[in-house]
Order: sequence, then C-alpha cells, then structure tokens
Amino acid sequence: MIKAFLAVYKLLPESESRHEDYYFGNLGGRGAGATGPITSEHVVNAAKRCILKVETAKQPYTPIYAGRNLYAVLDGERIGYARPERCSCSVLACTVANRS
Repeated sequence: MIKAFLAVYKLLPESESRHEDYYFGNLGGRGAGATGPITSEHVVNAAKRCILKVETAKQPYTPIYAGRNLYAVLDGERIGYARPERCSCSVLACTVANRS
C-alpha cells in the first residue's frame, strides 16, 4: 500500500495544493521538537522509512493510517496527464483497476 502511494505521489506535479502535512502525518509524522514546513522530500523519506520498518520488523508492524494516503492521492489530487495505471507498481495497477 505504501509503495503504491509512493508511486502515485512521485507522479504528482509540484504545486501548492499538495497535502504534504496530511500524507506525512499518516506515515508516522515528525518526532517531538521537529519544526519547519513539510516538503515532498519529507513525505518520500517518511514513506521509505515505513516501507523499511514493515520489511525489517521482527514483530509485525502496521502503519495503520498509511492506507489513507493512497486513497487521498488517487481521489483528491490532480495527477494531470500522468497516468497512474501505467505505473510499474503491481499493487497500484490493481488498486486503480478496482477503483473504476
């Protein structure tokens, strides 16, 4: 799910309308004391950290809010001419096919 979100997120054009704070918060957010605006780099790094945690955790790790990001990015963002169904991520292809 996180890989599918990341694949679509990377297709989005840079704009003021992106919801970096929302995405970042659903991926585990920032630690205590962290400040400054959330950028797309923060979101990508947080997604990569989540993927690493899921793949390497000794006990099951489930980022329970991460699925919201995939739904939000597919439903609410303007992907423009980029076509997410052509993305190489097989999870994304299934998600887009089932969304229709």
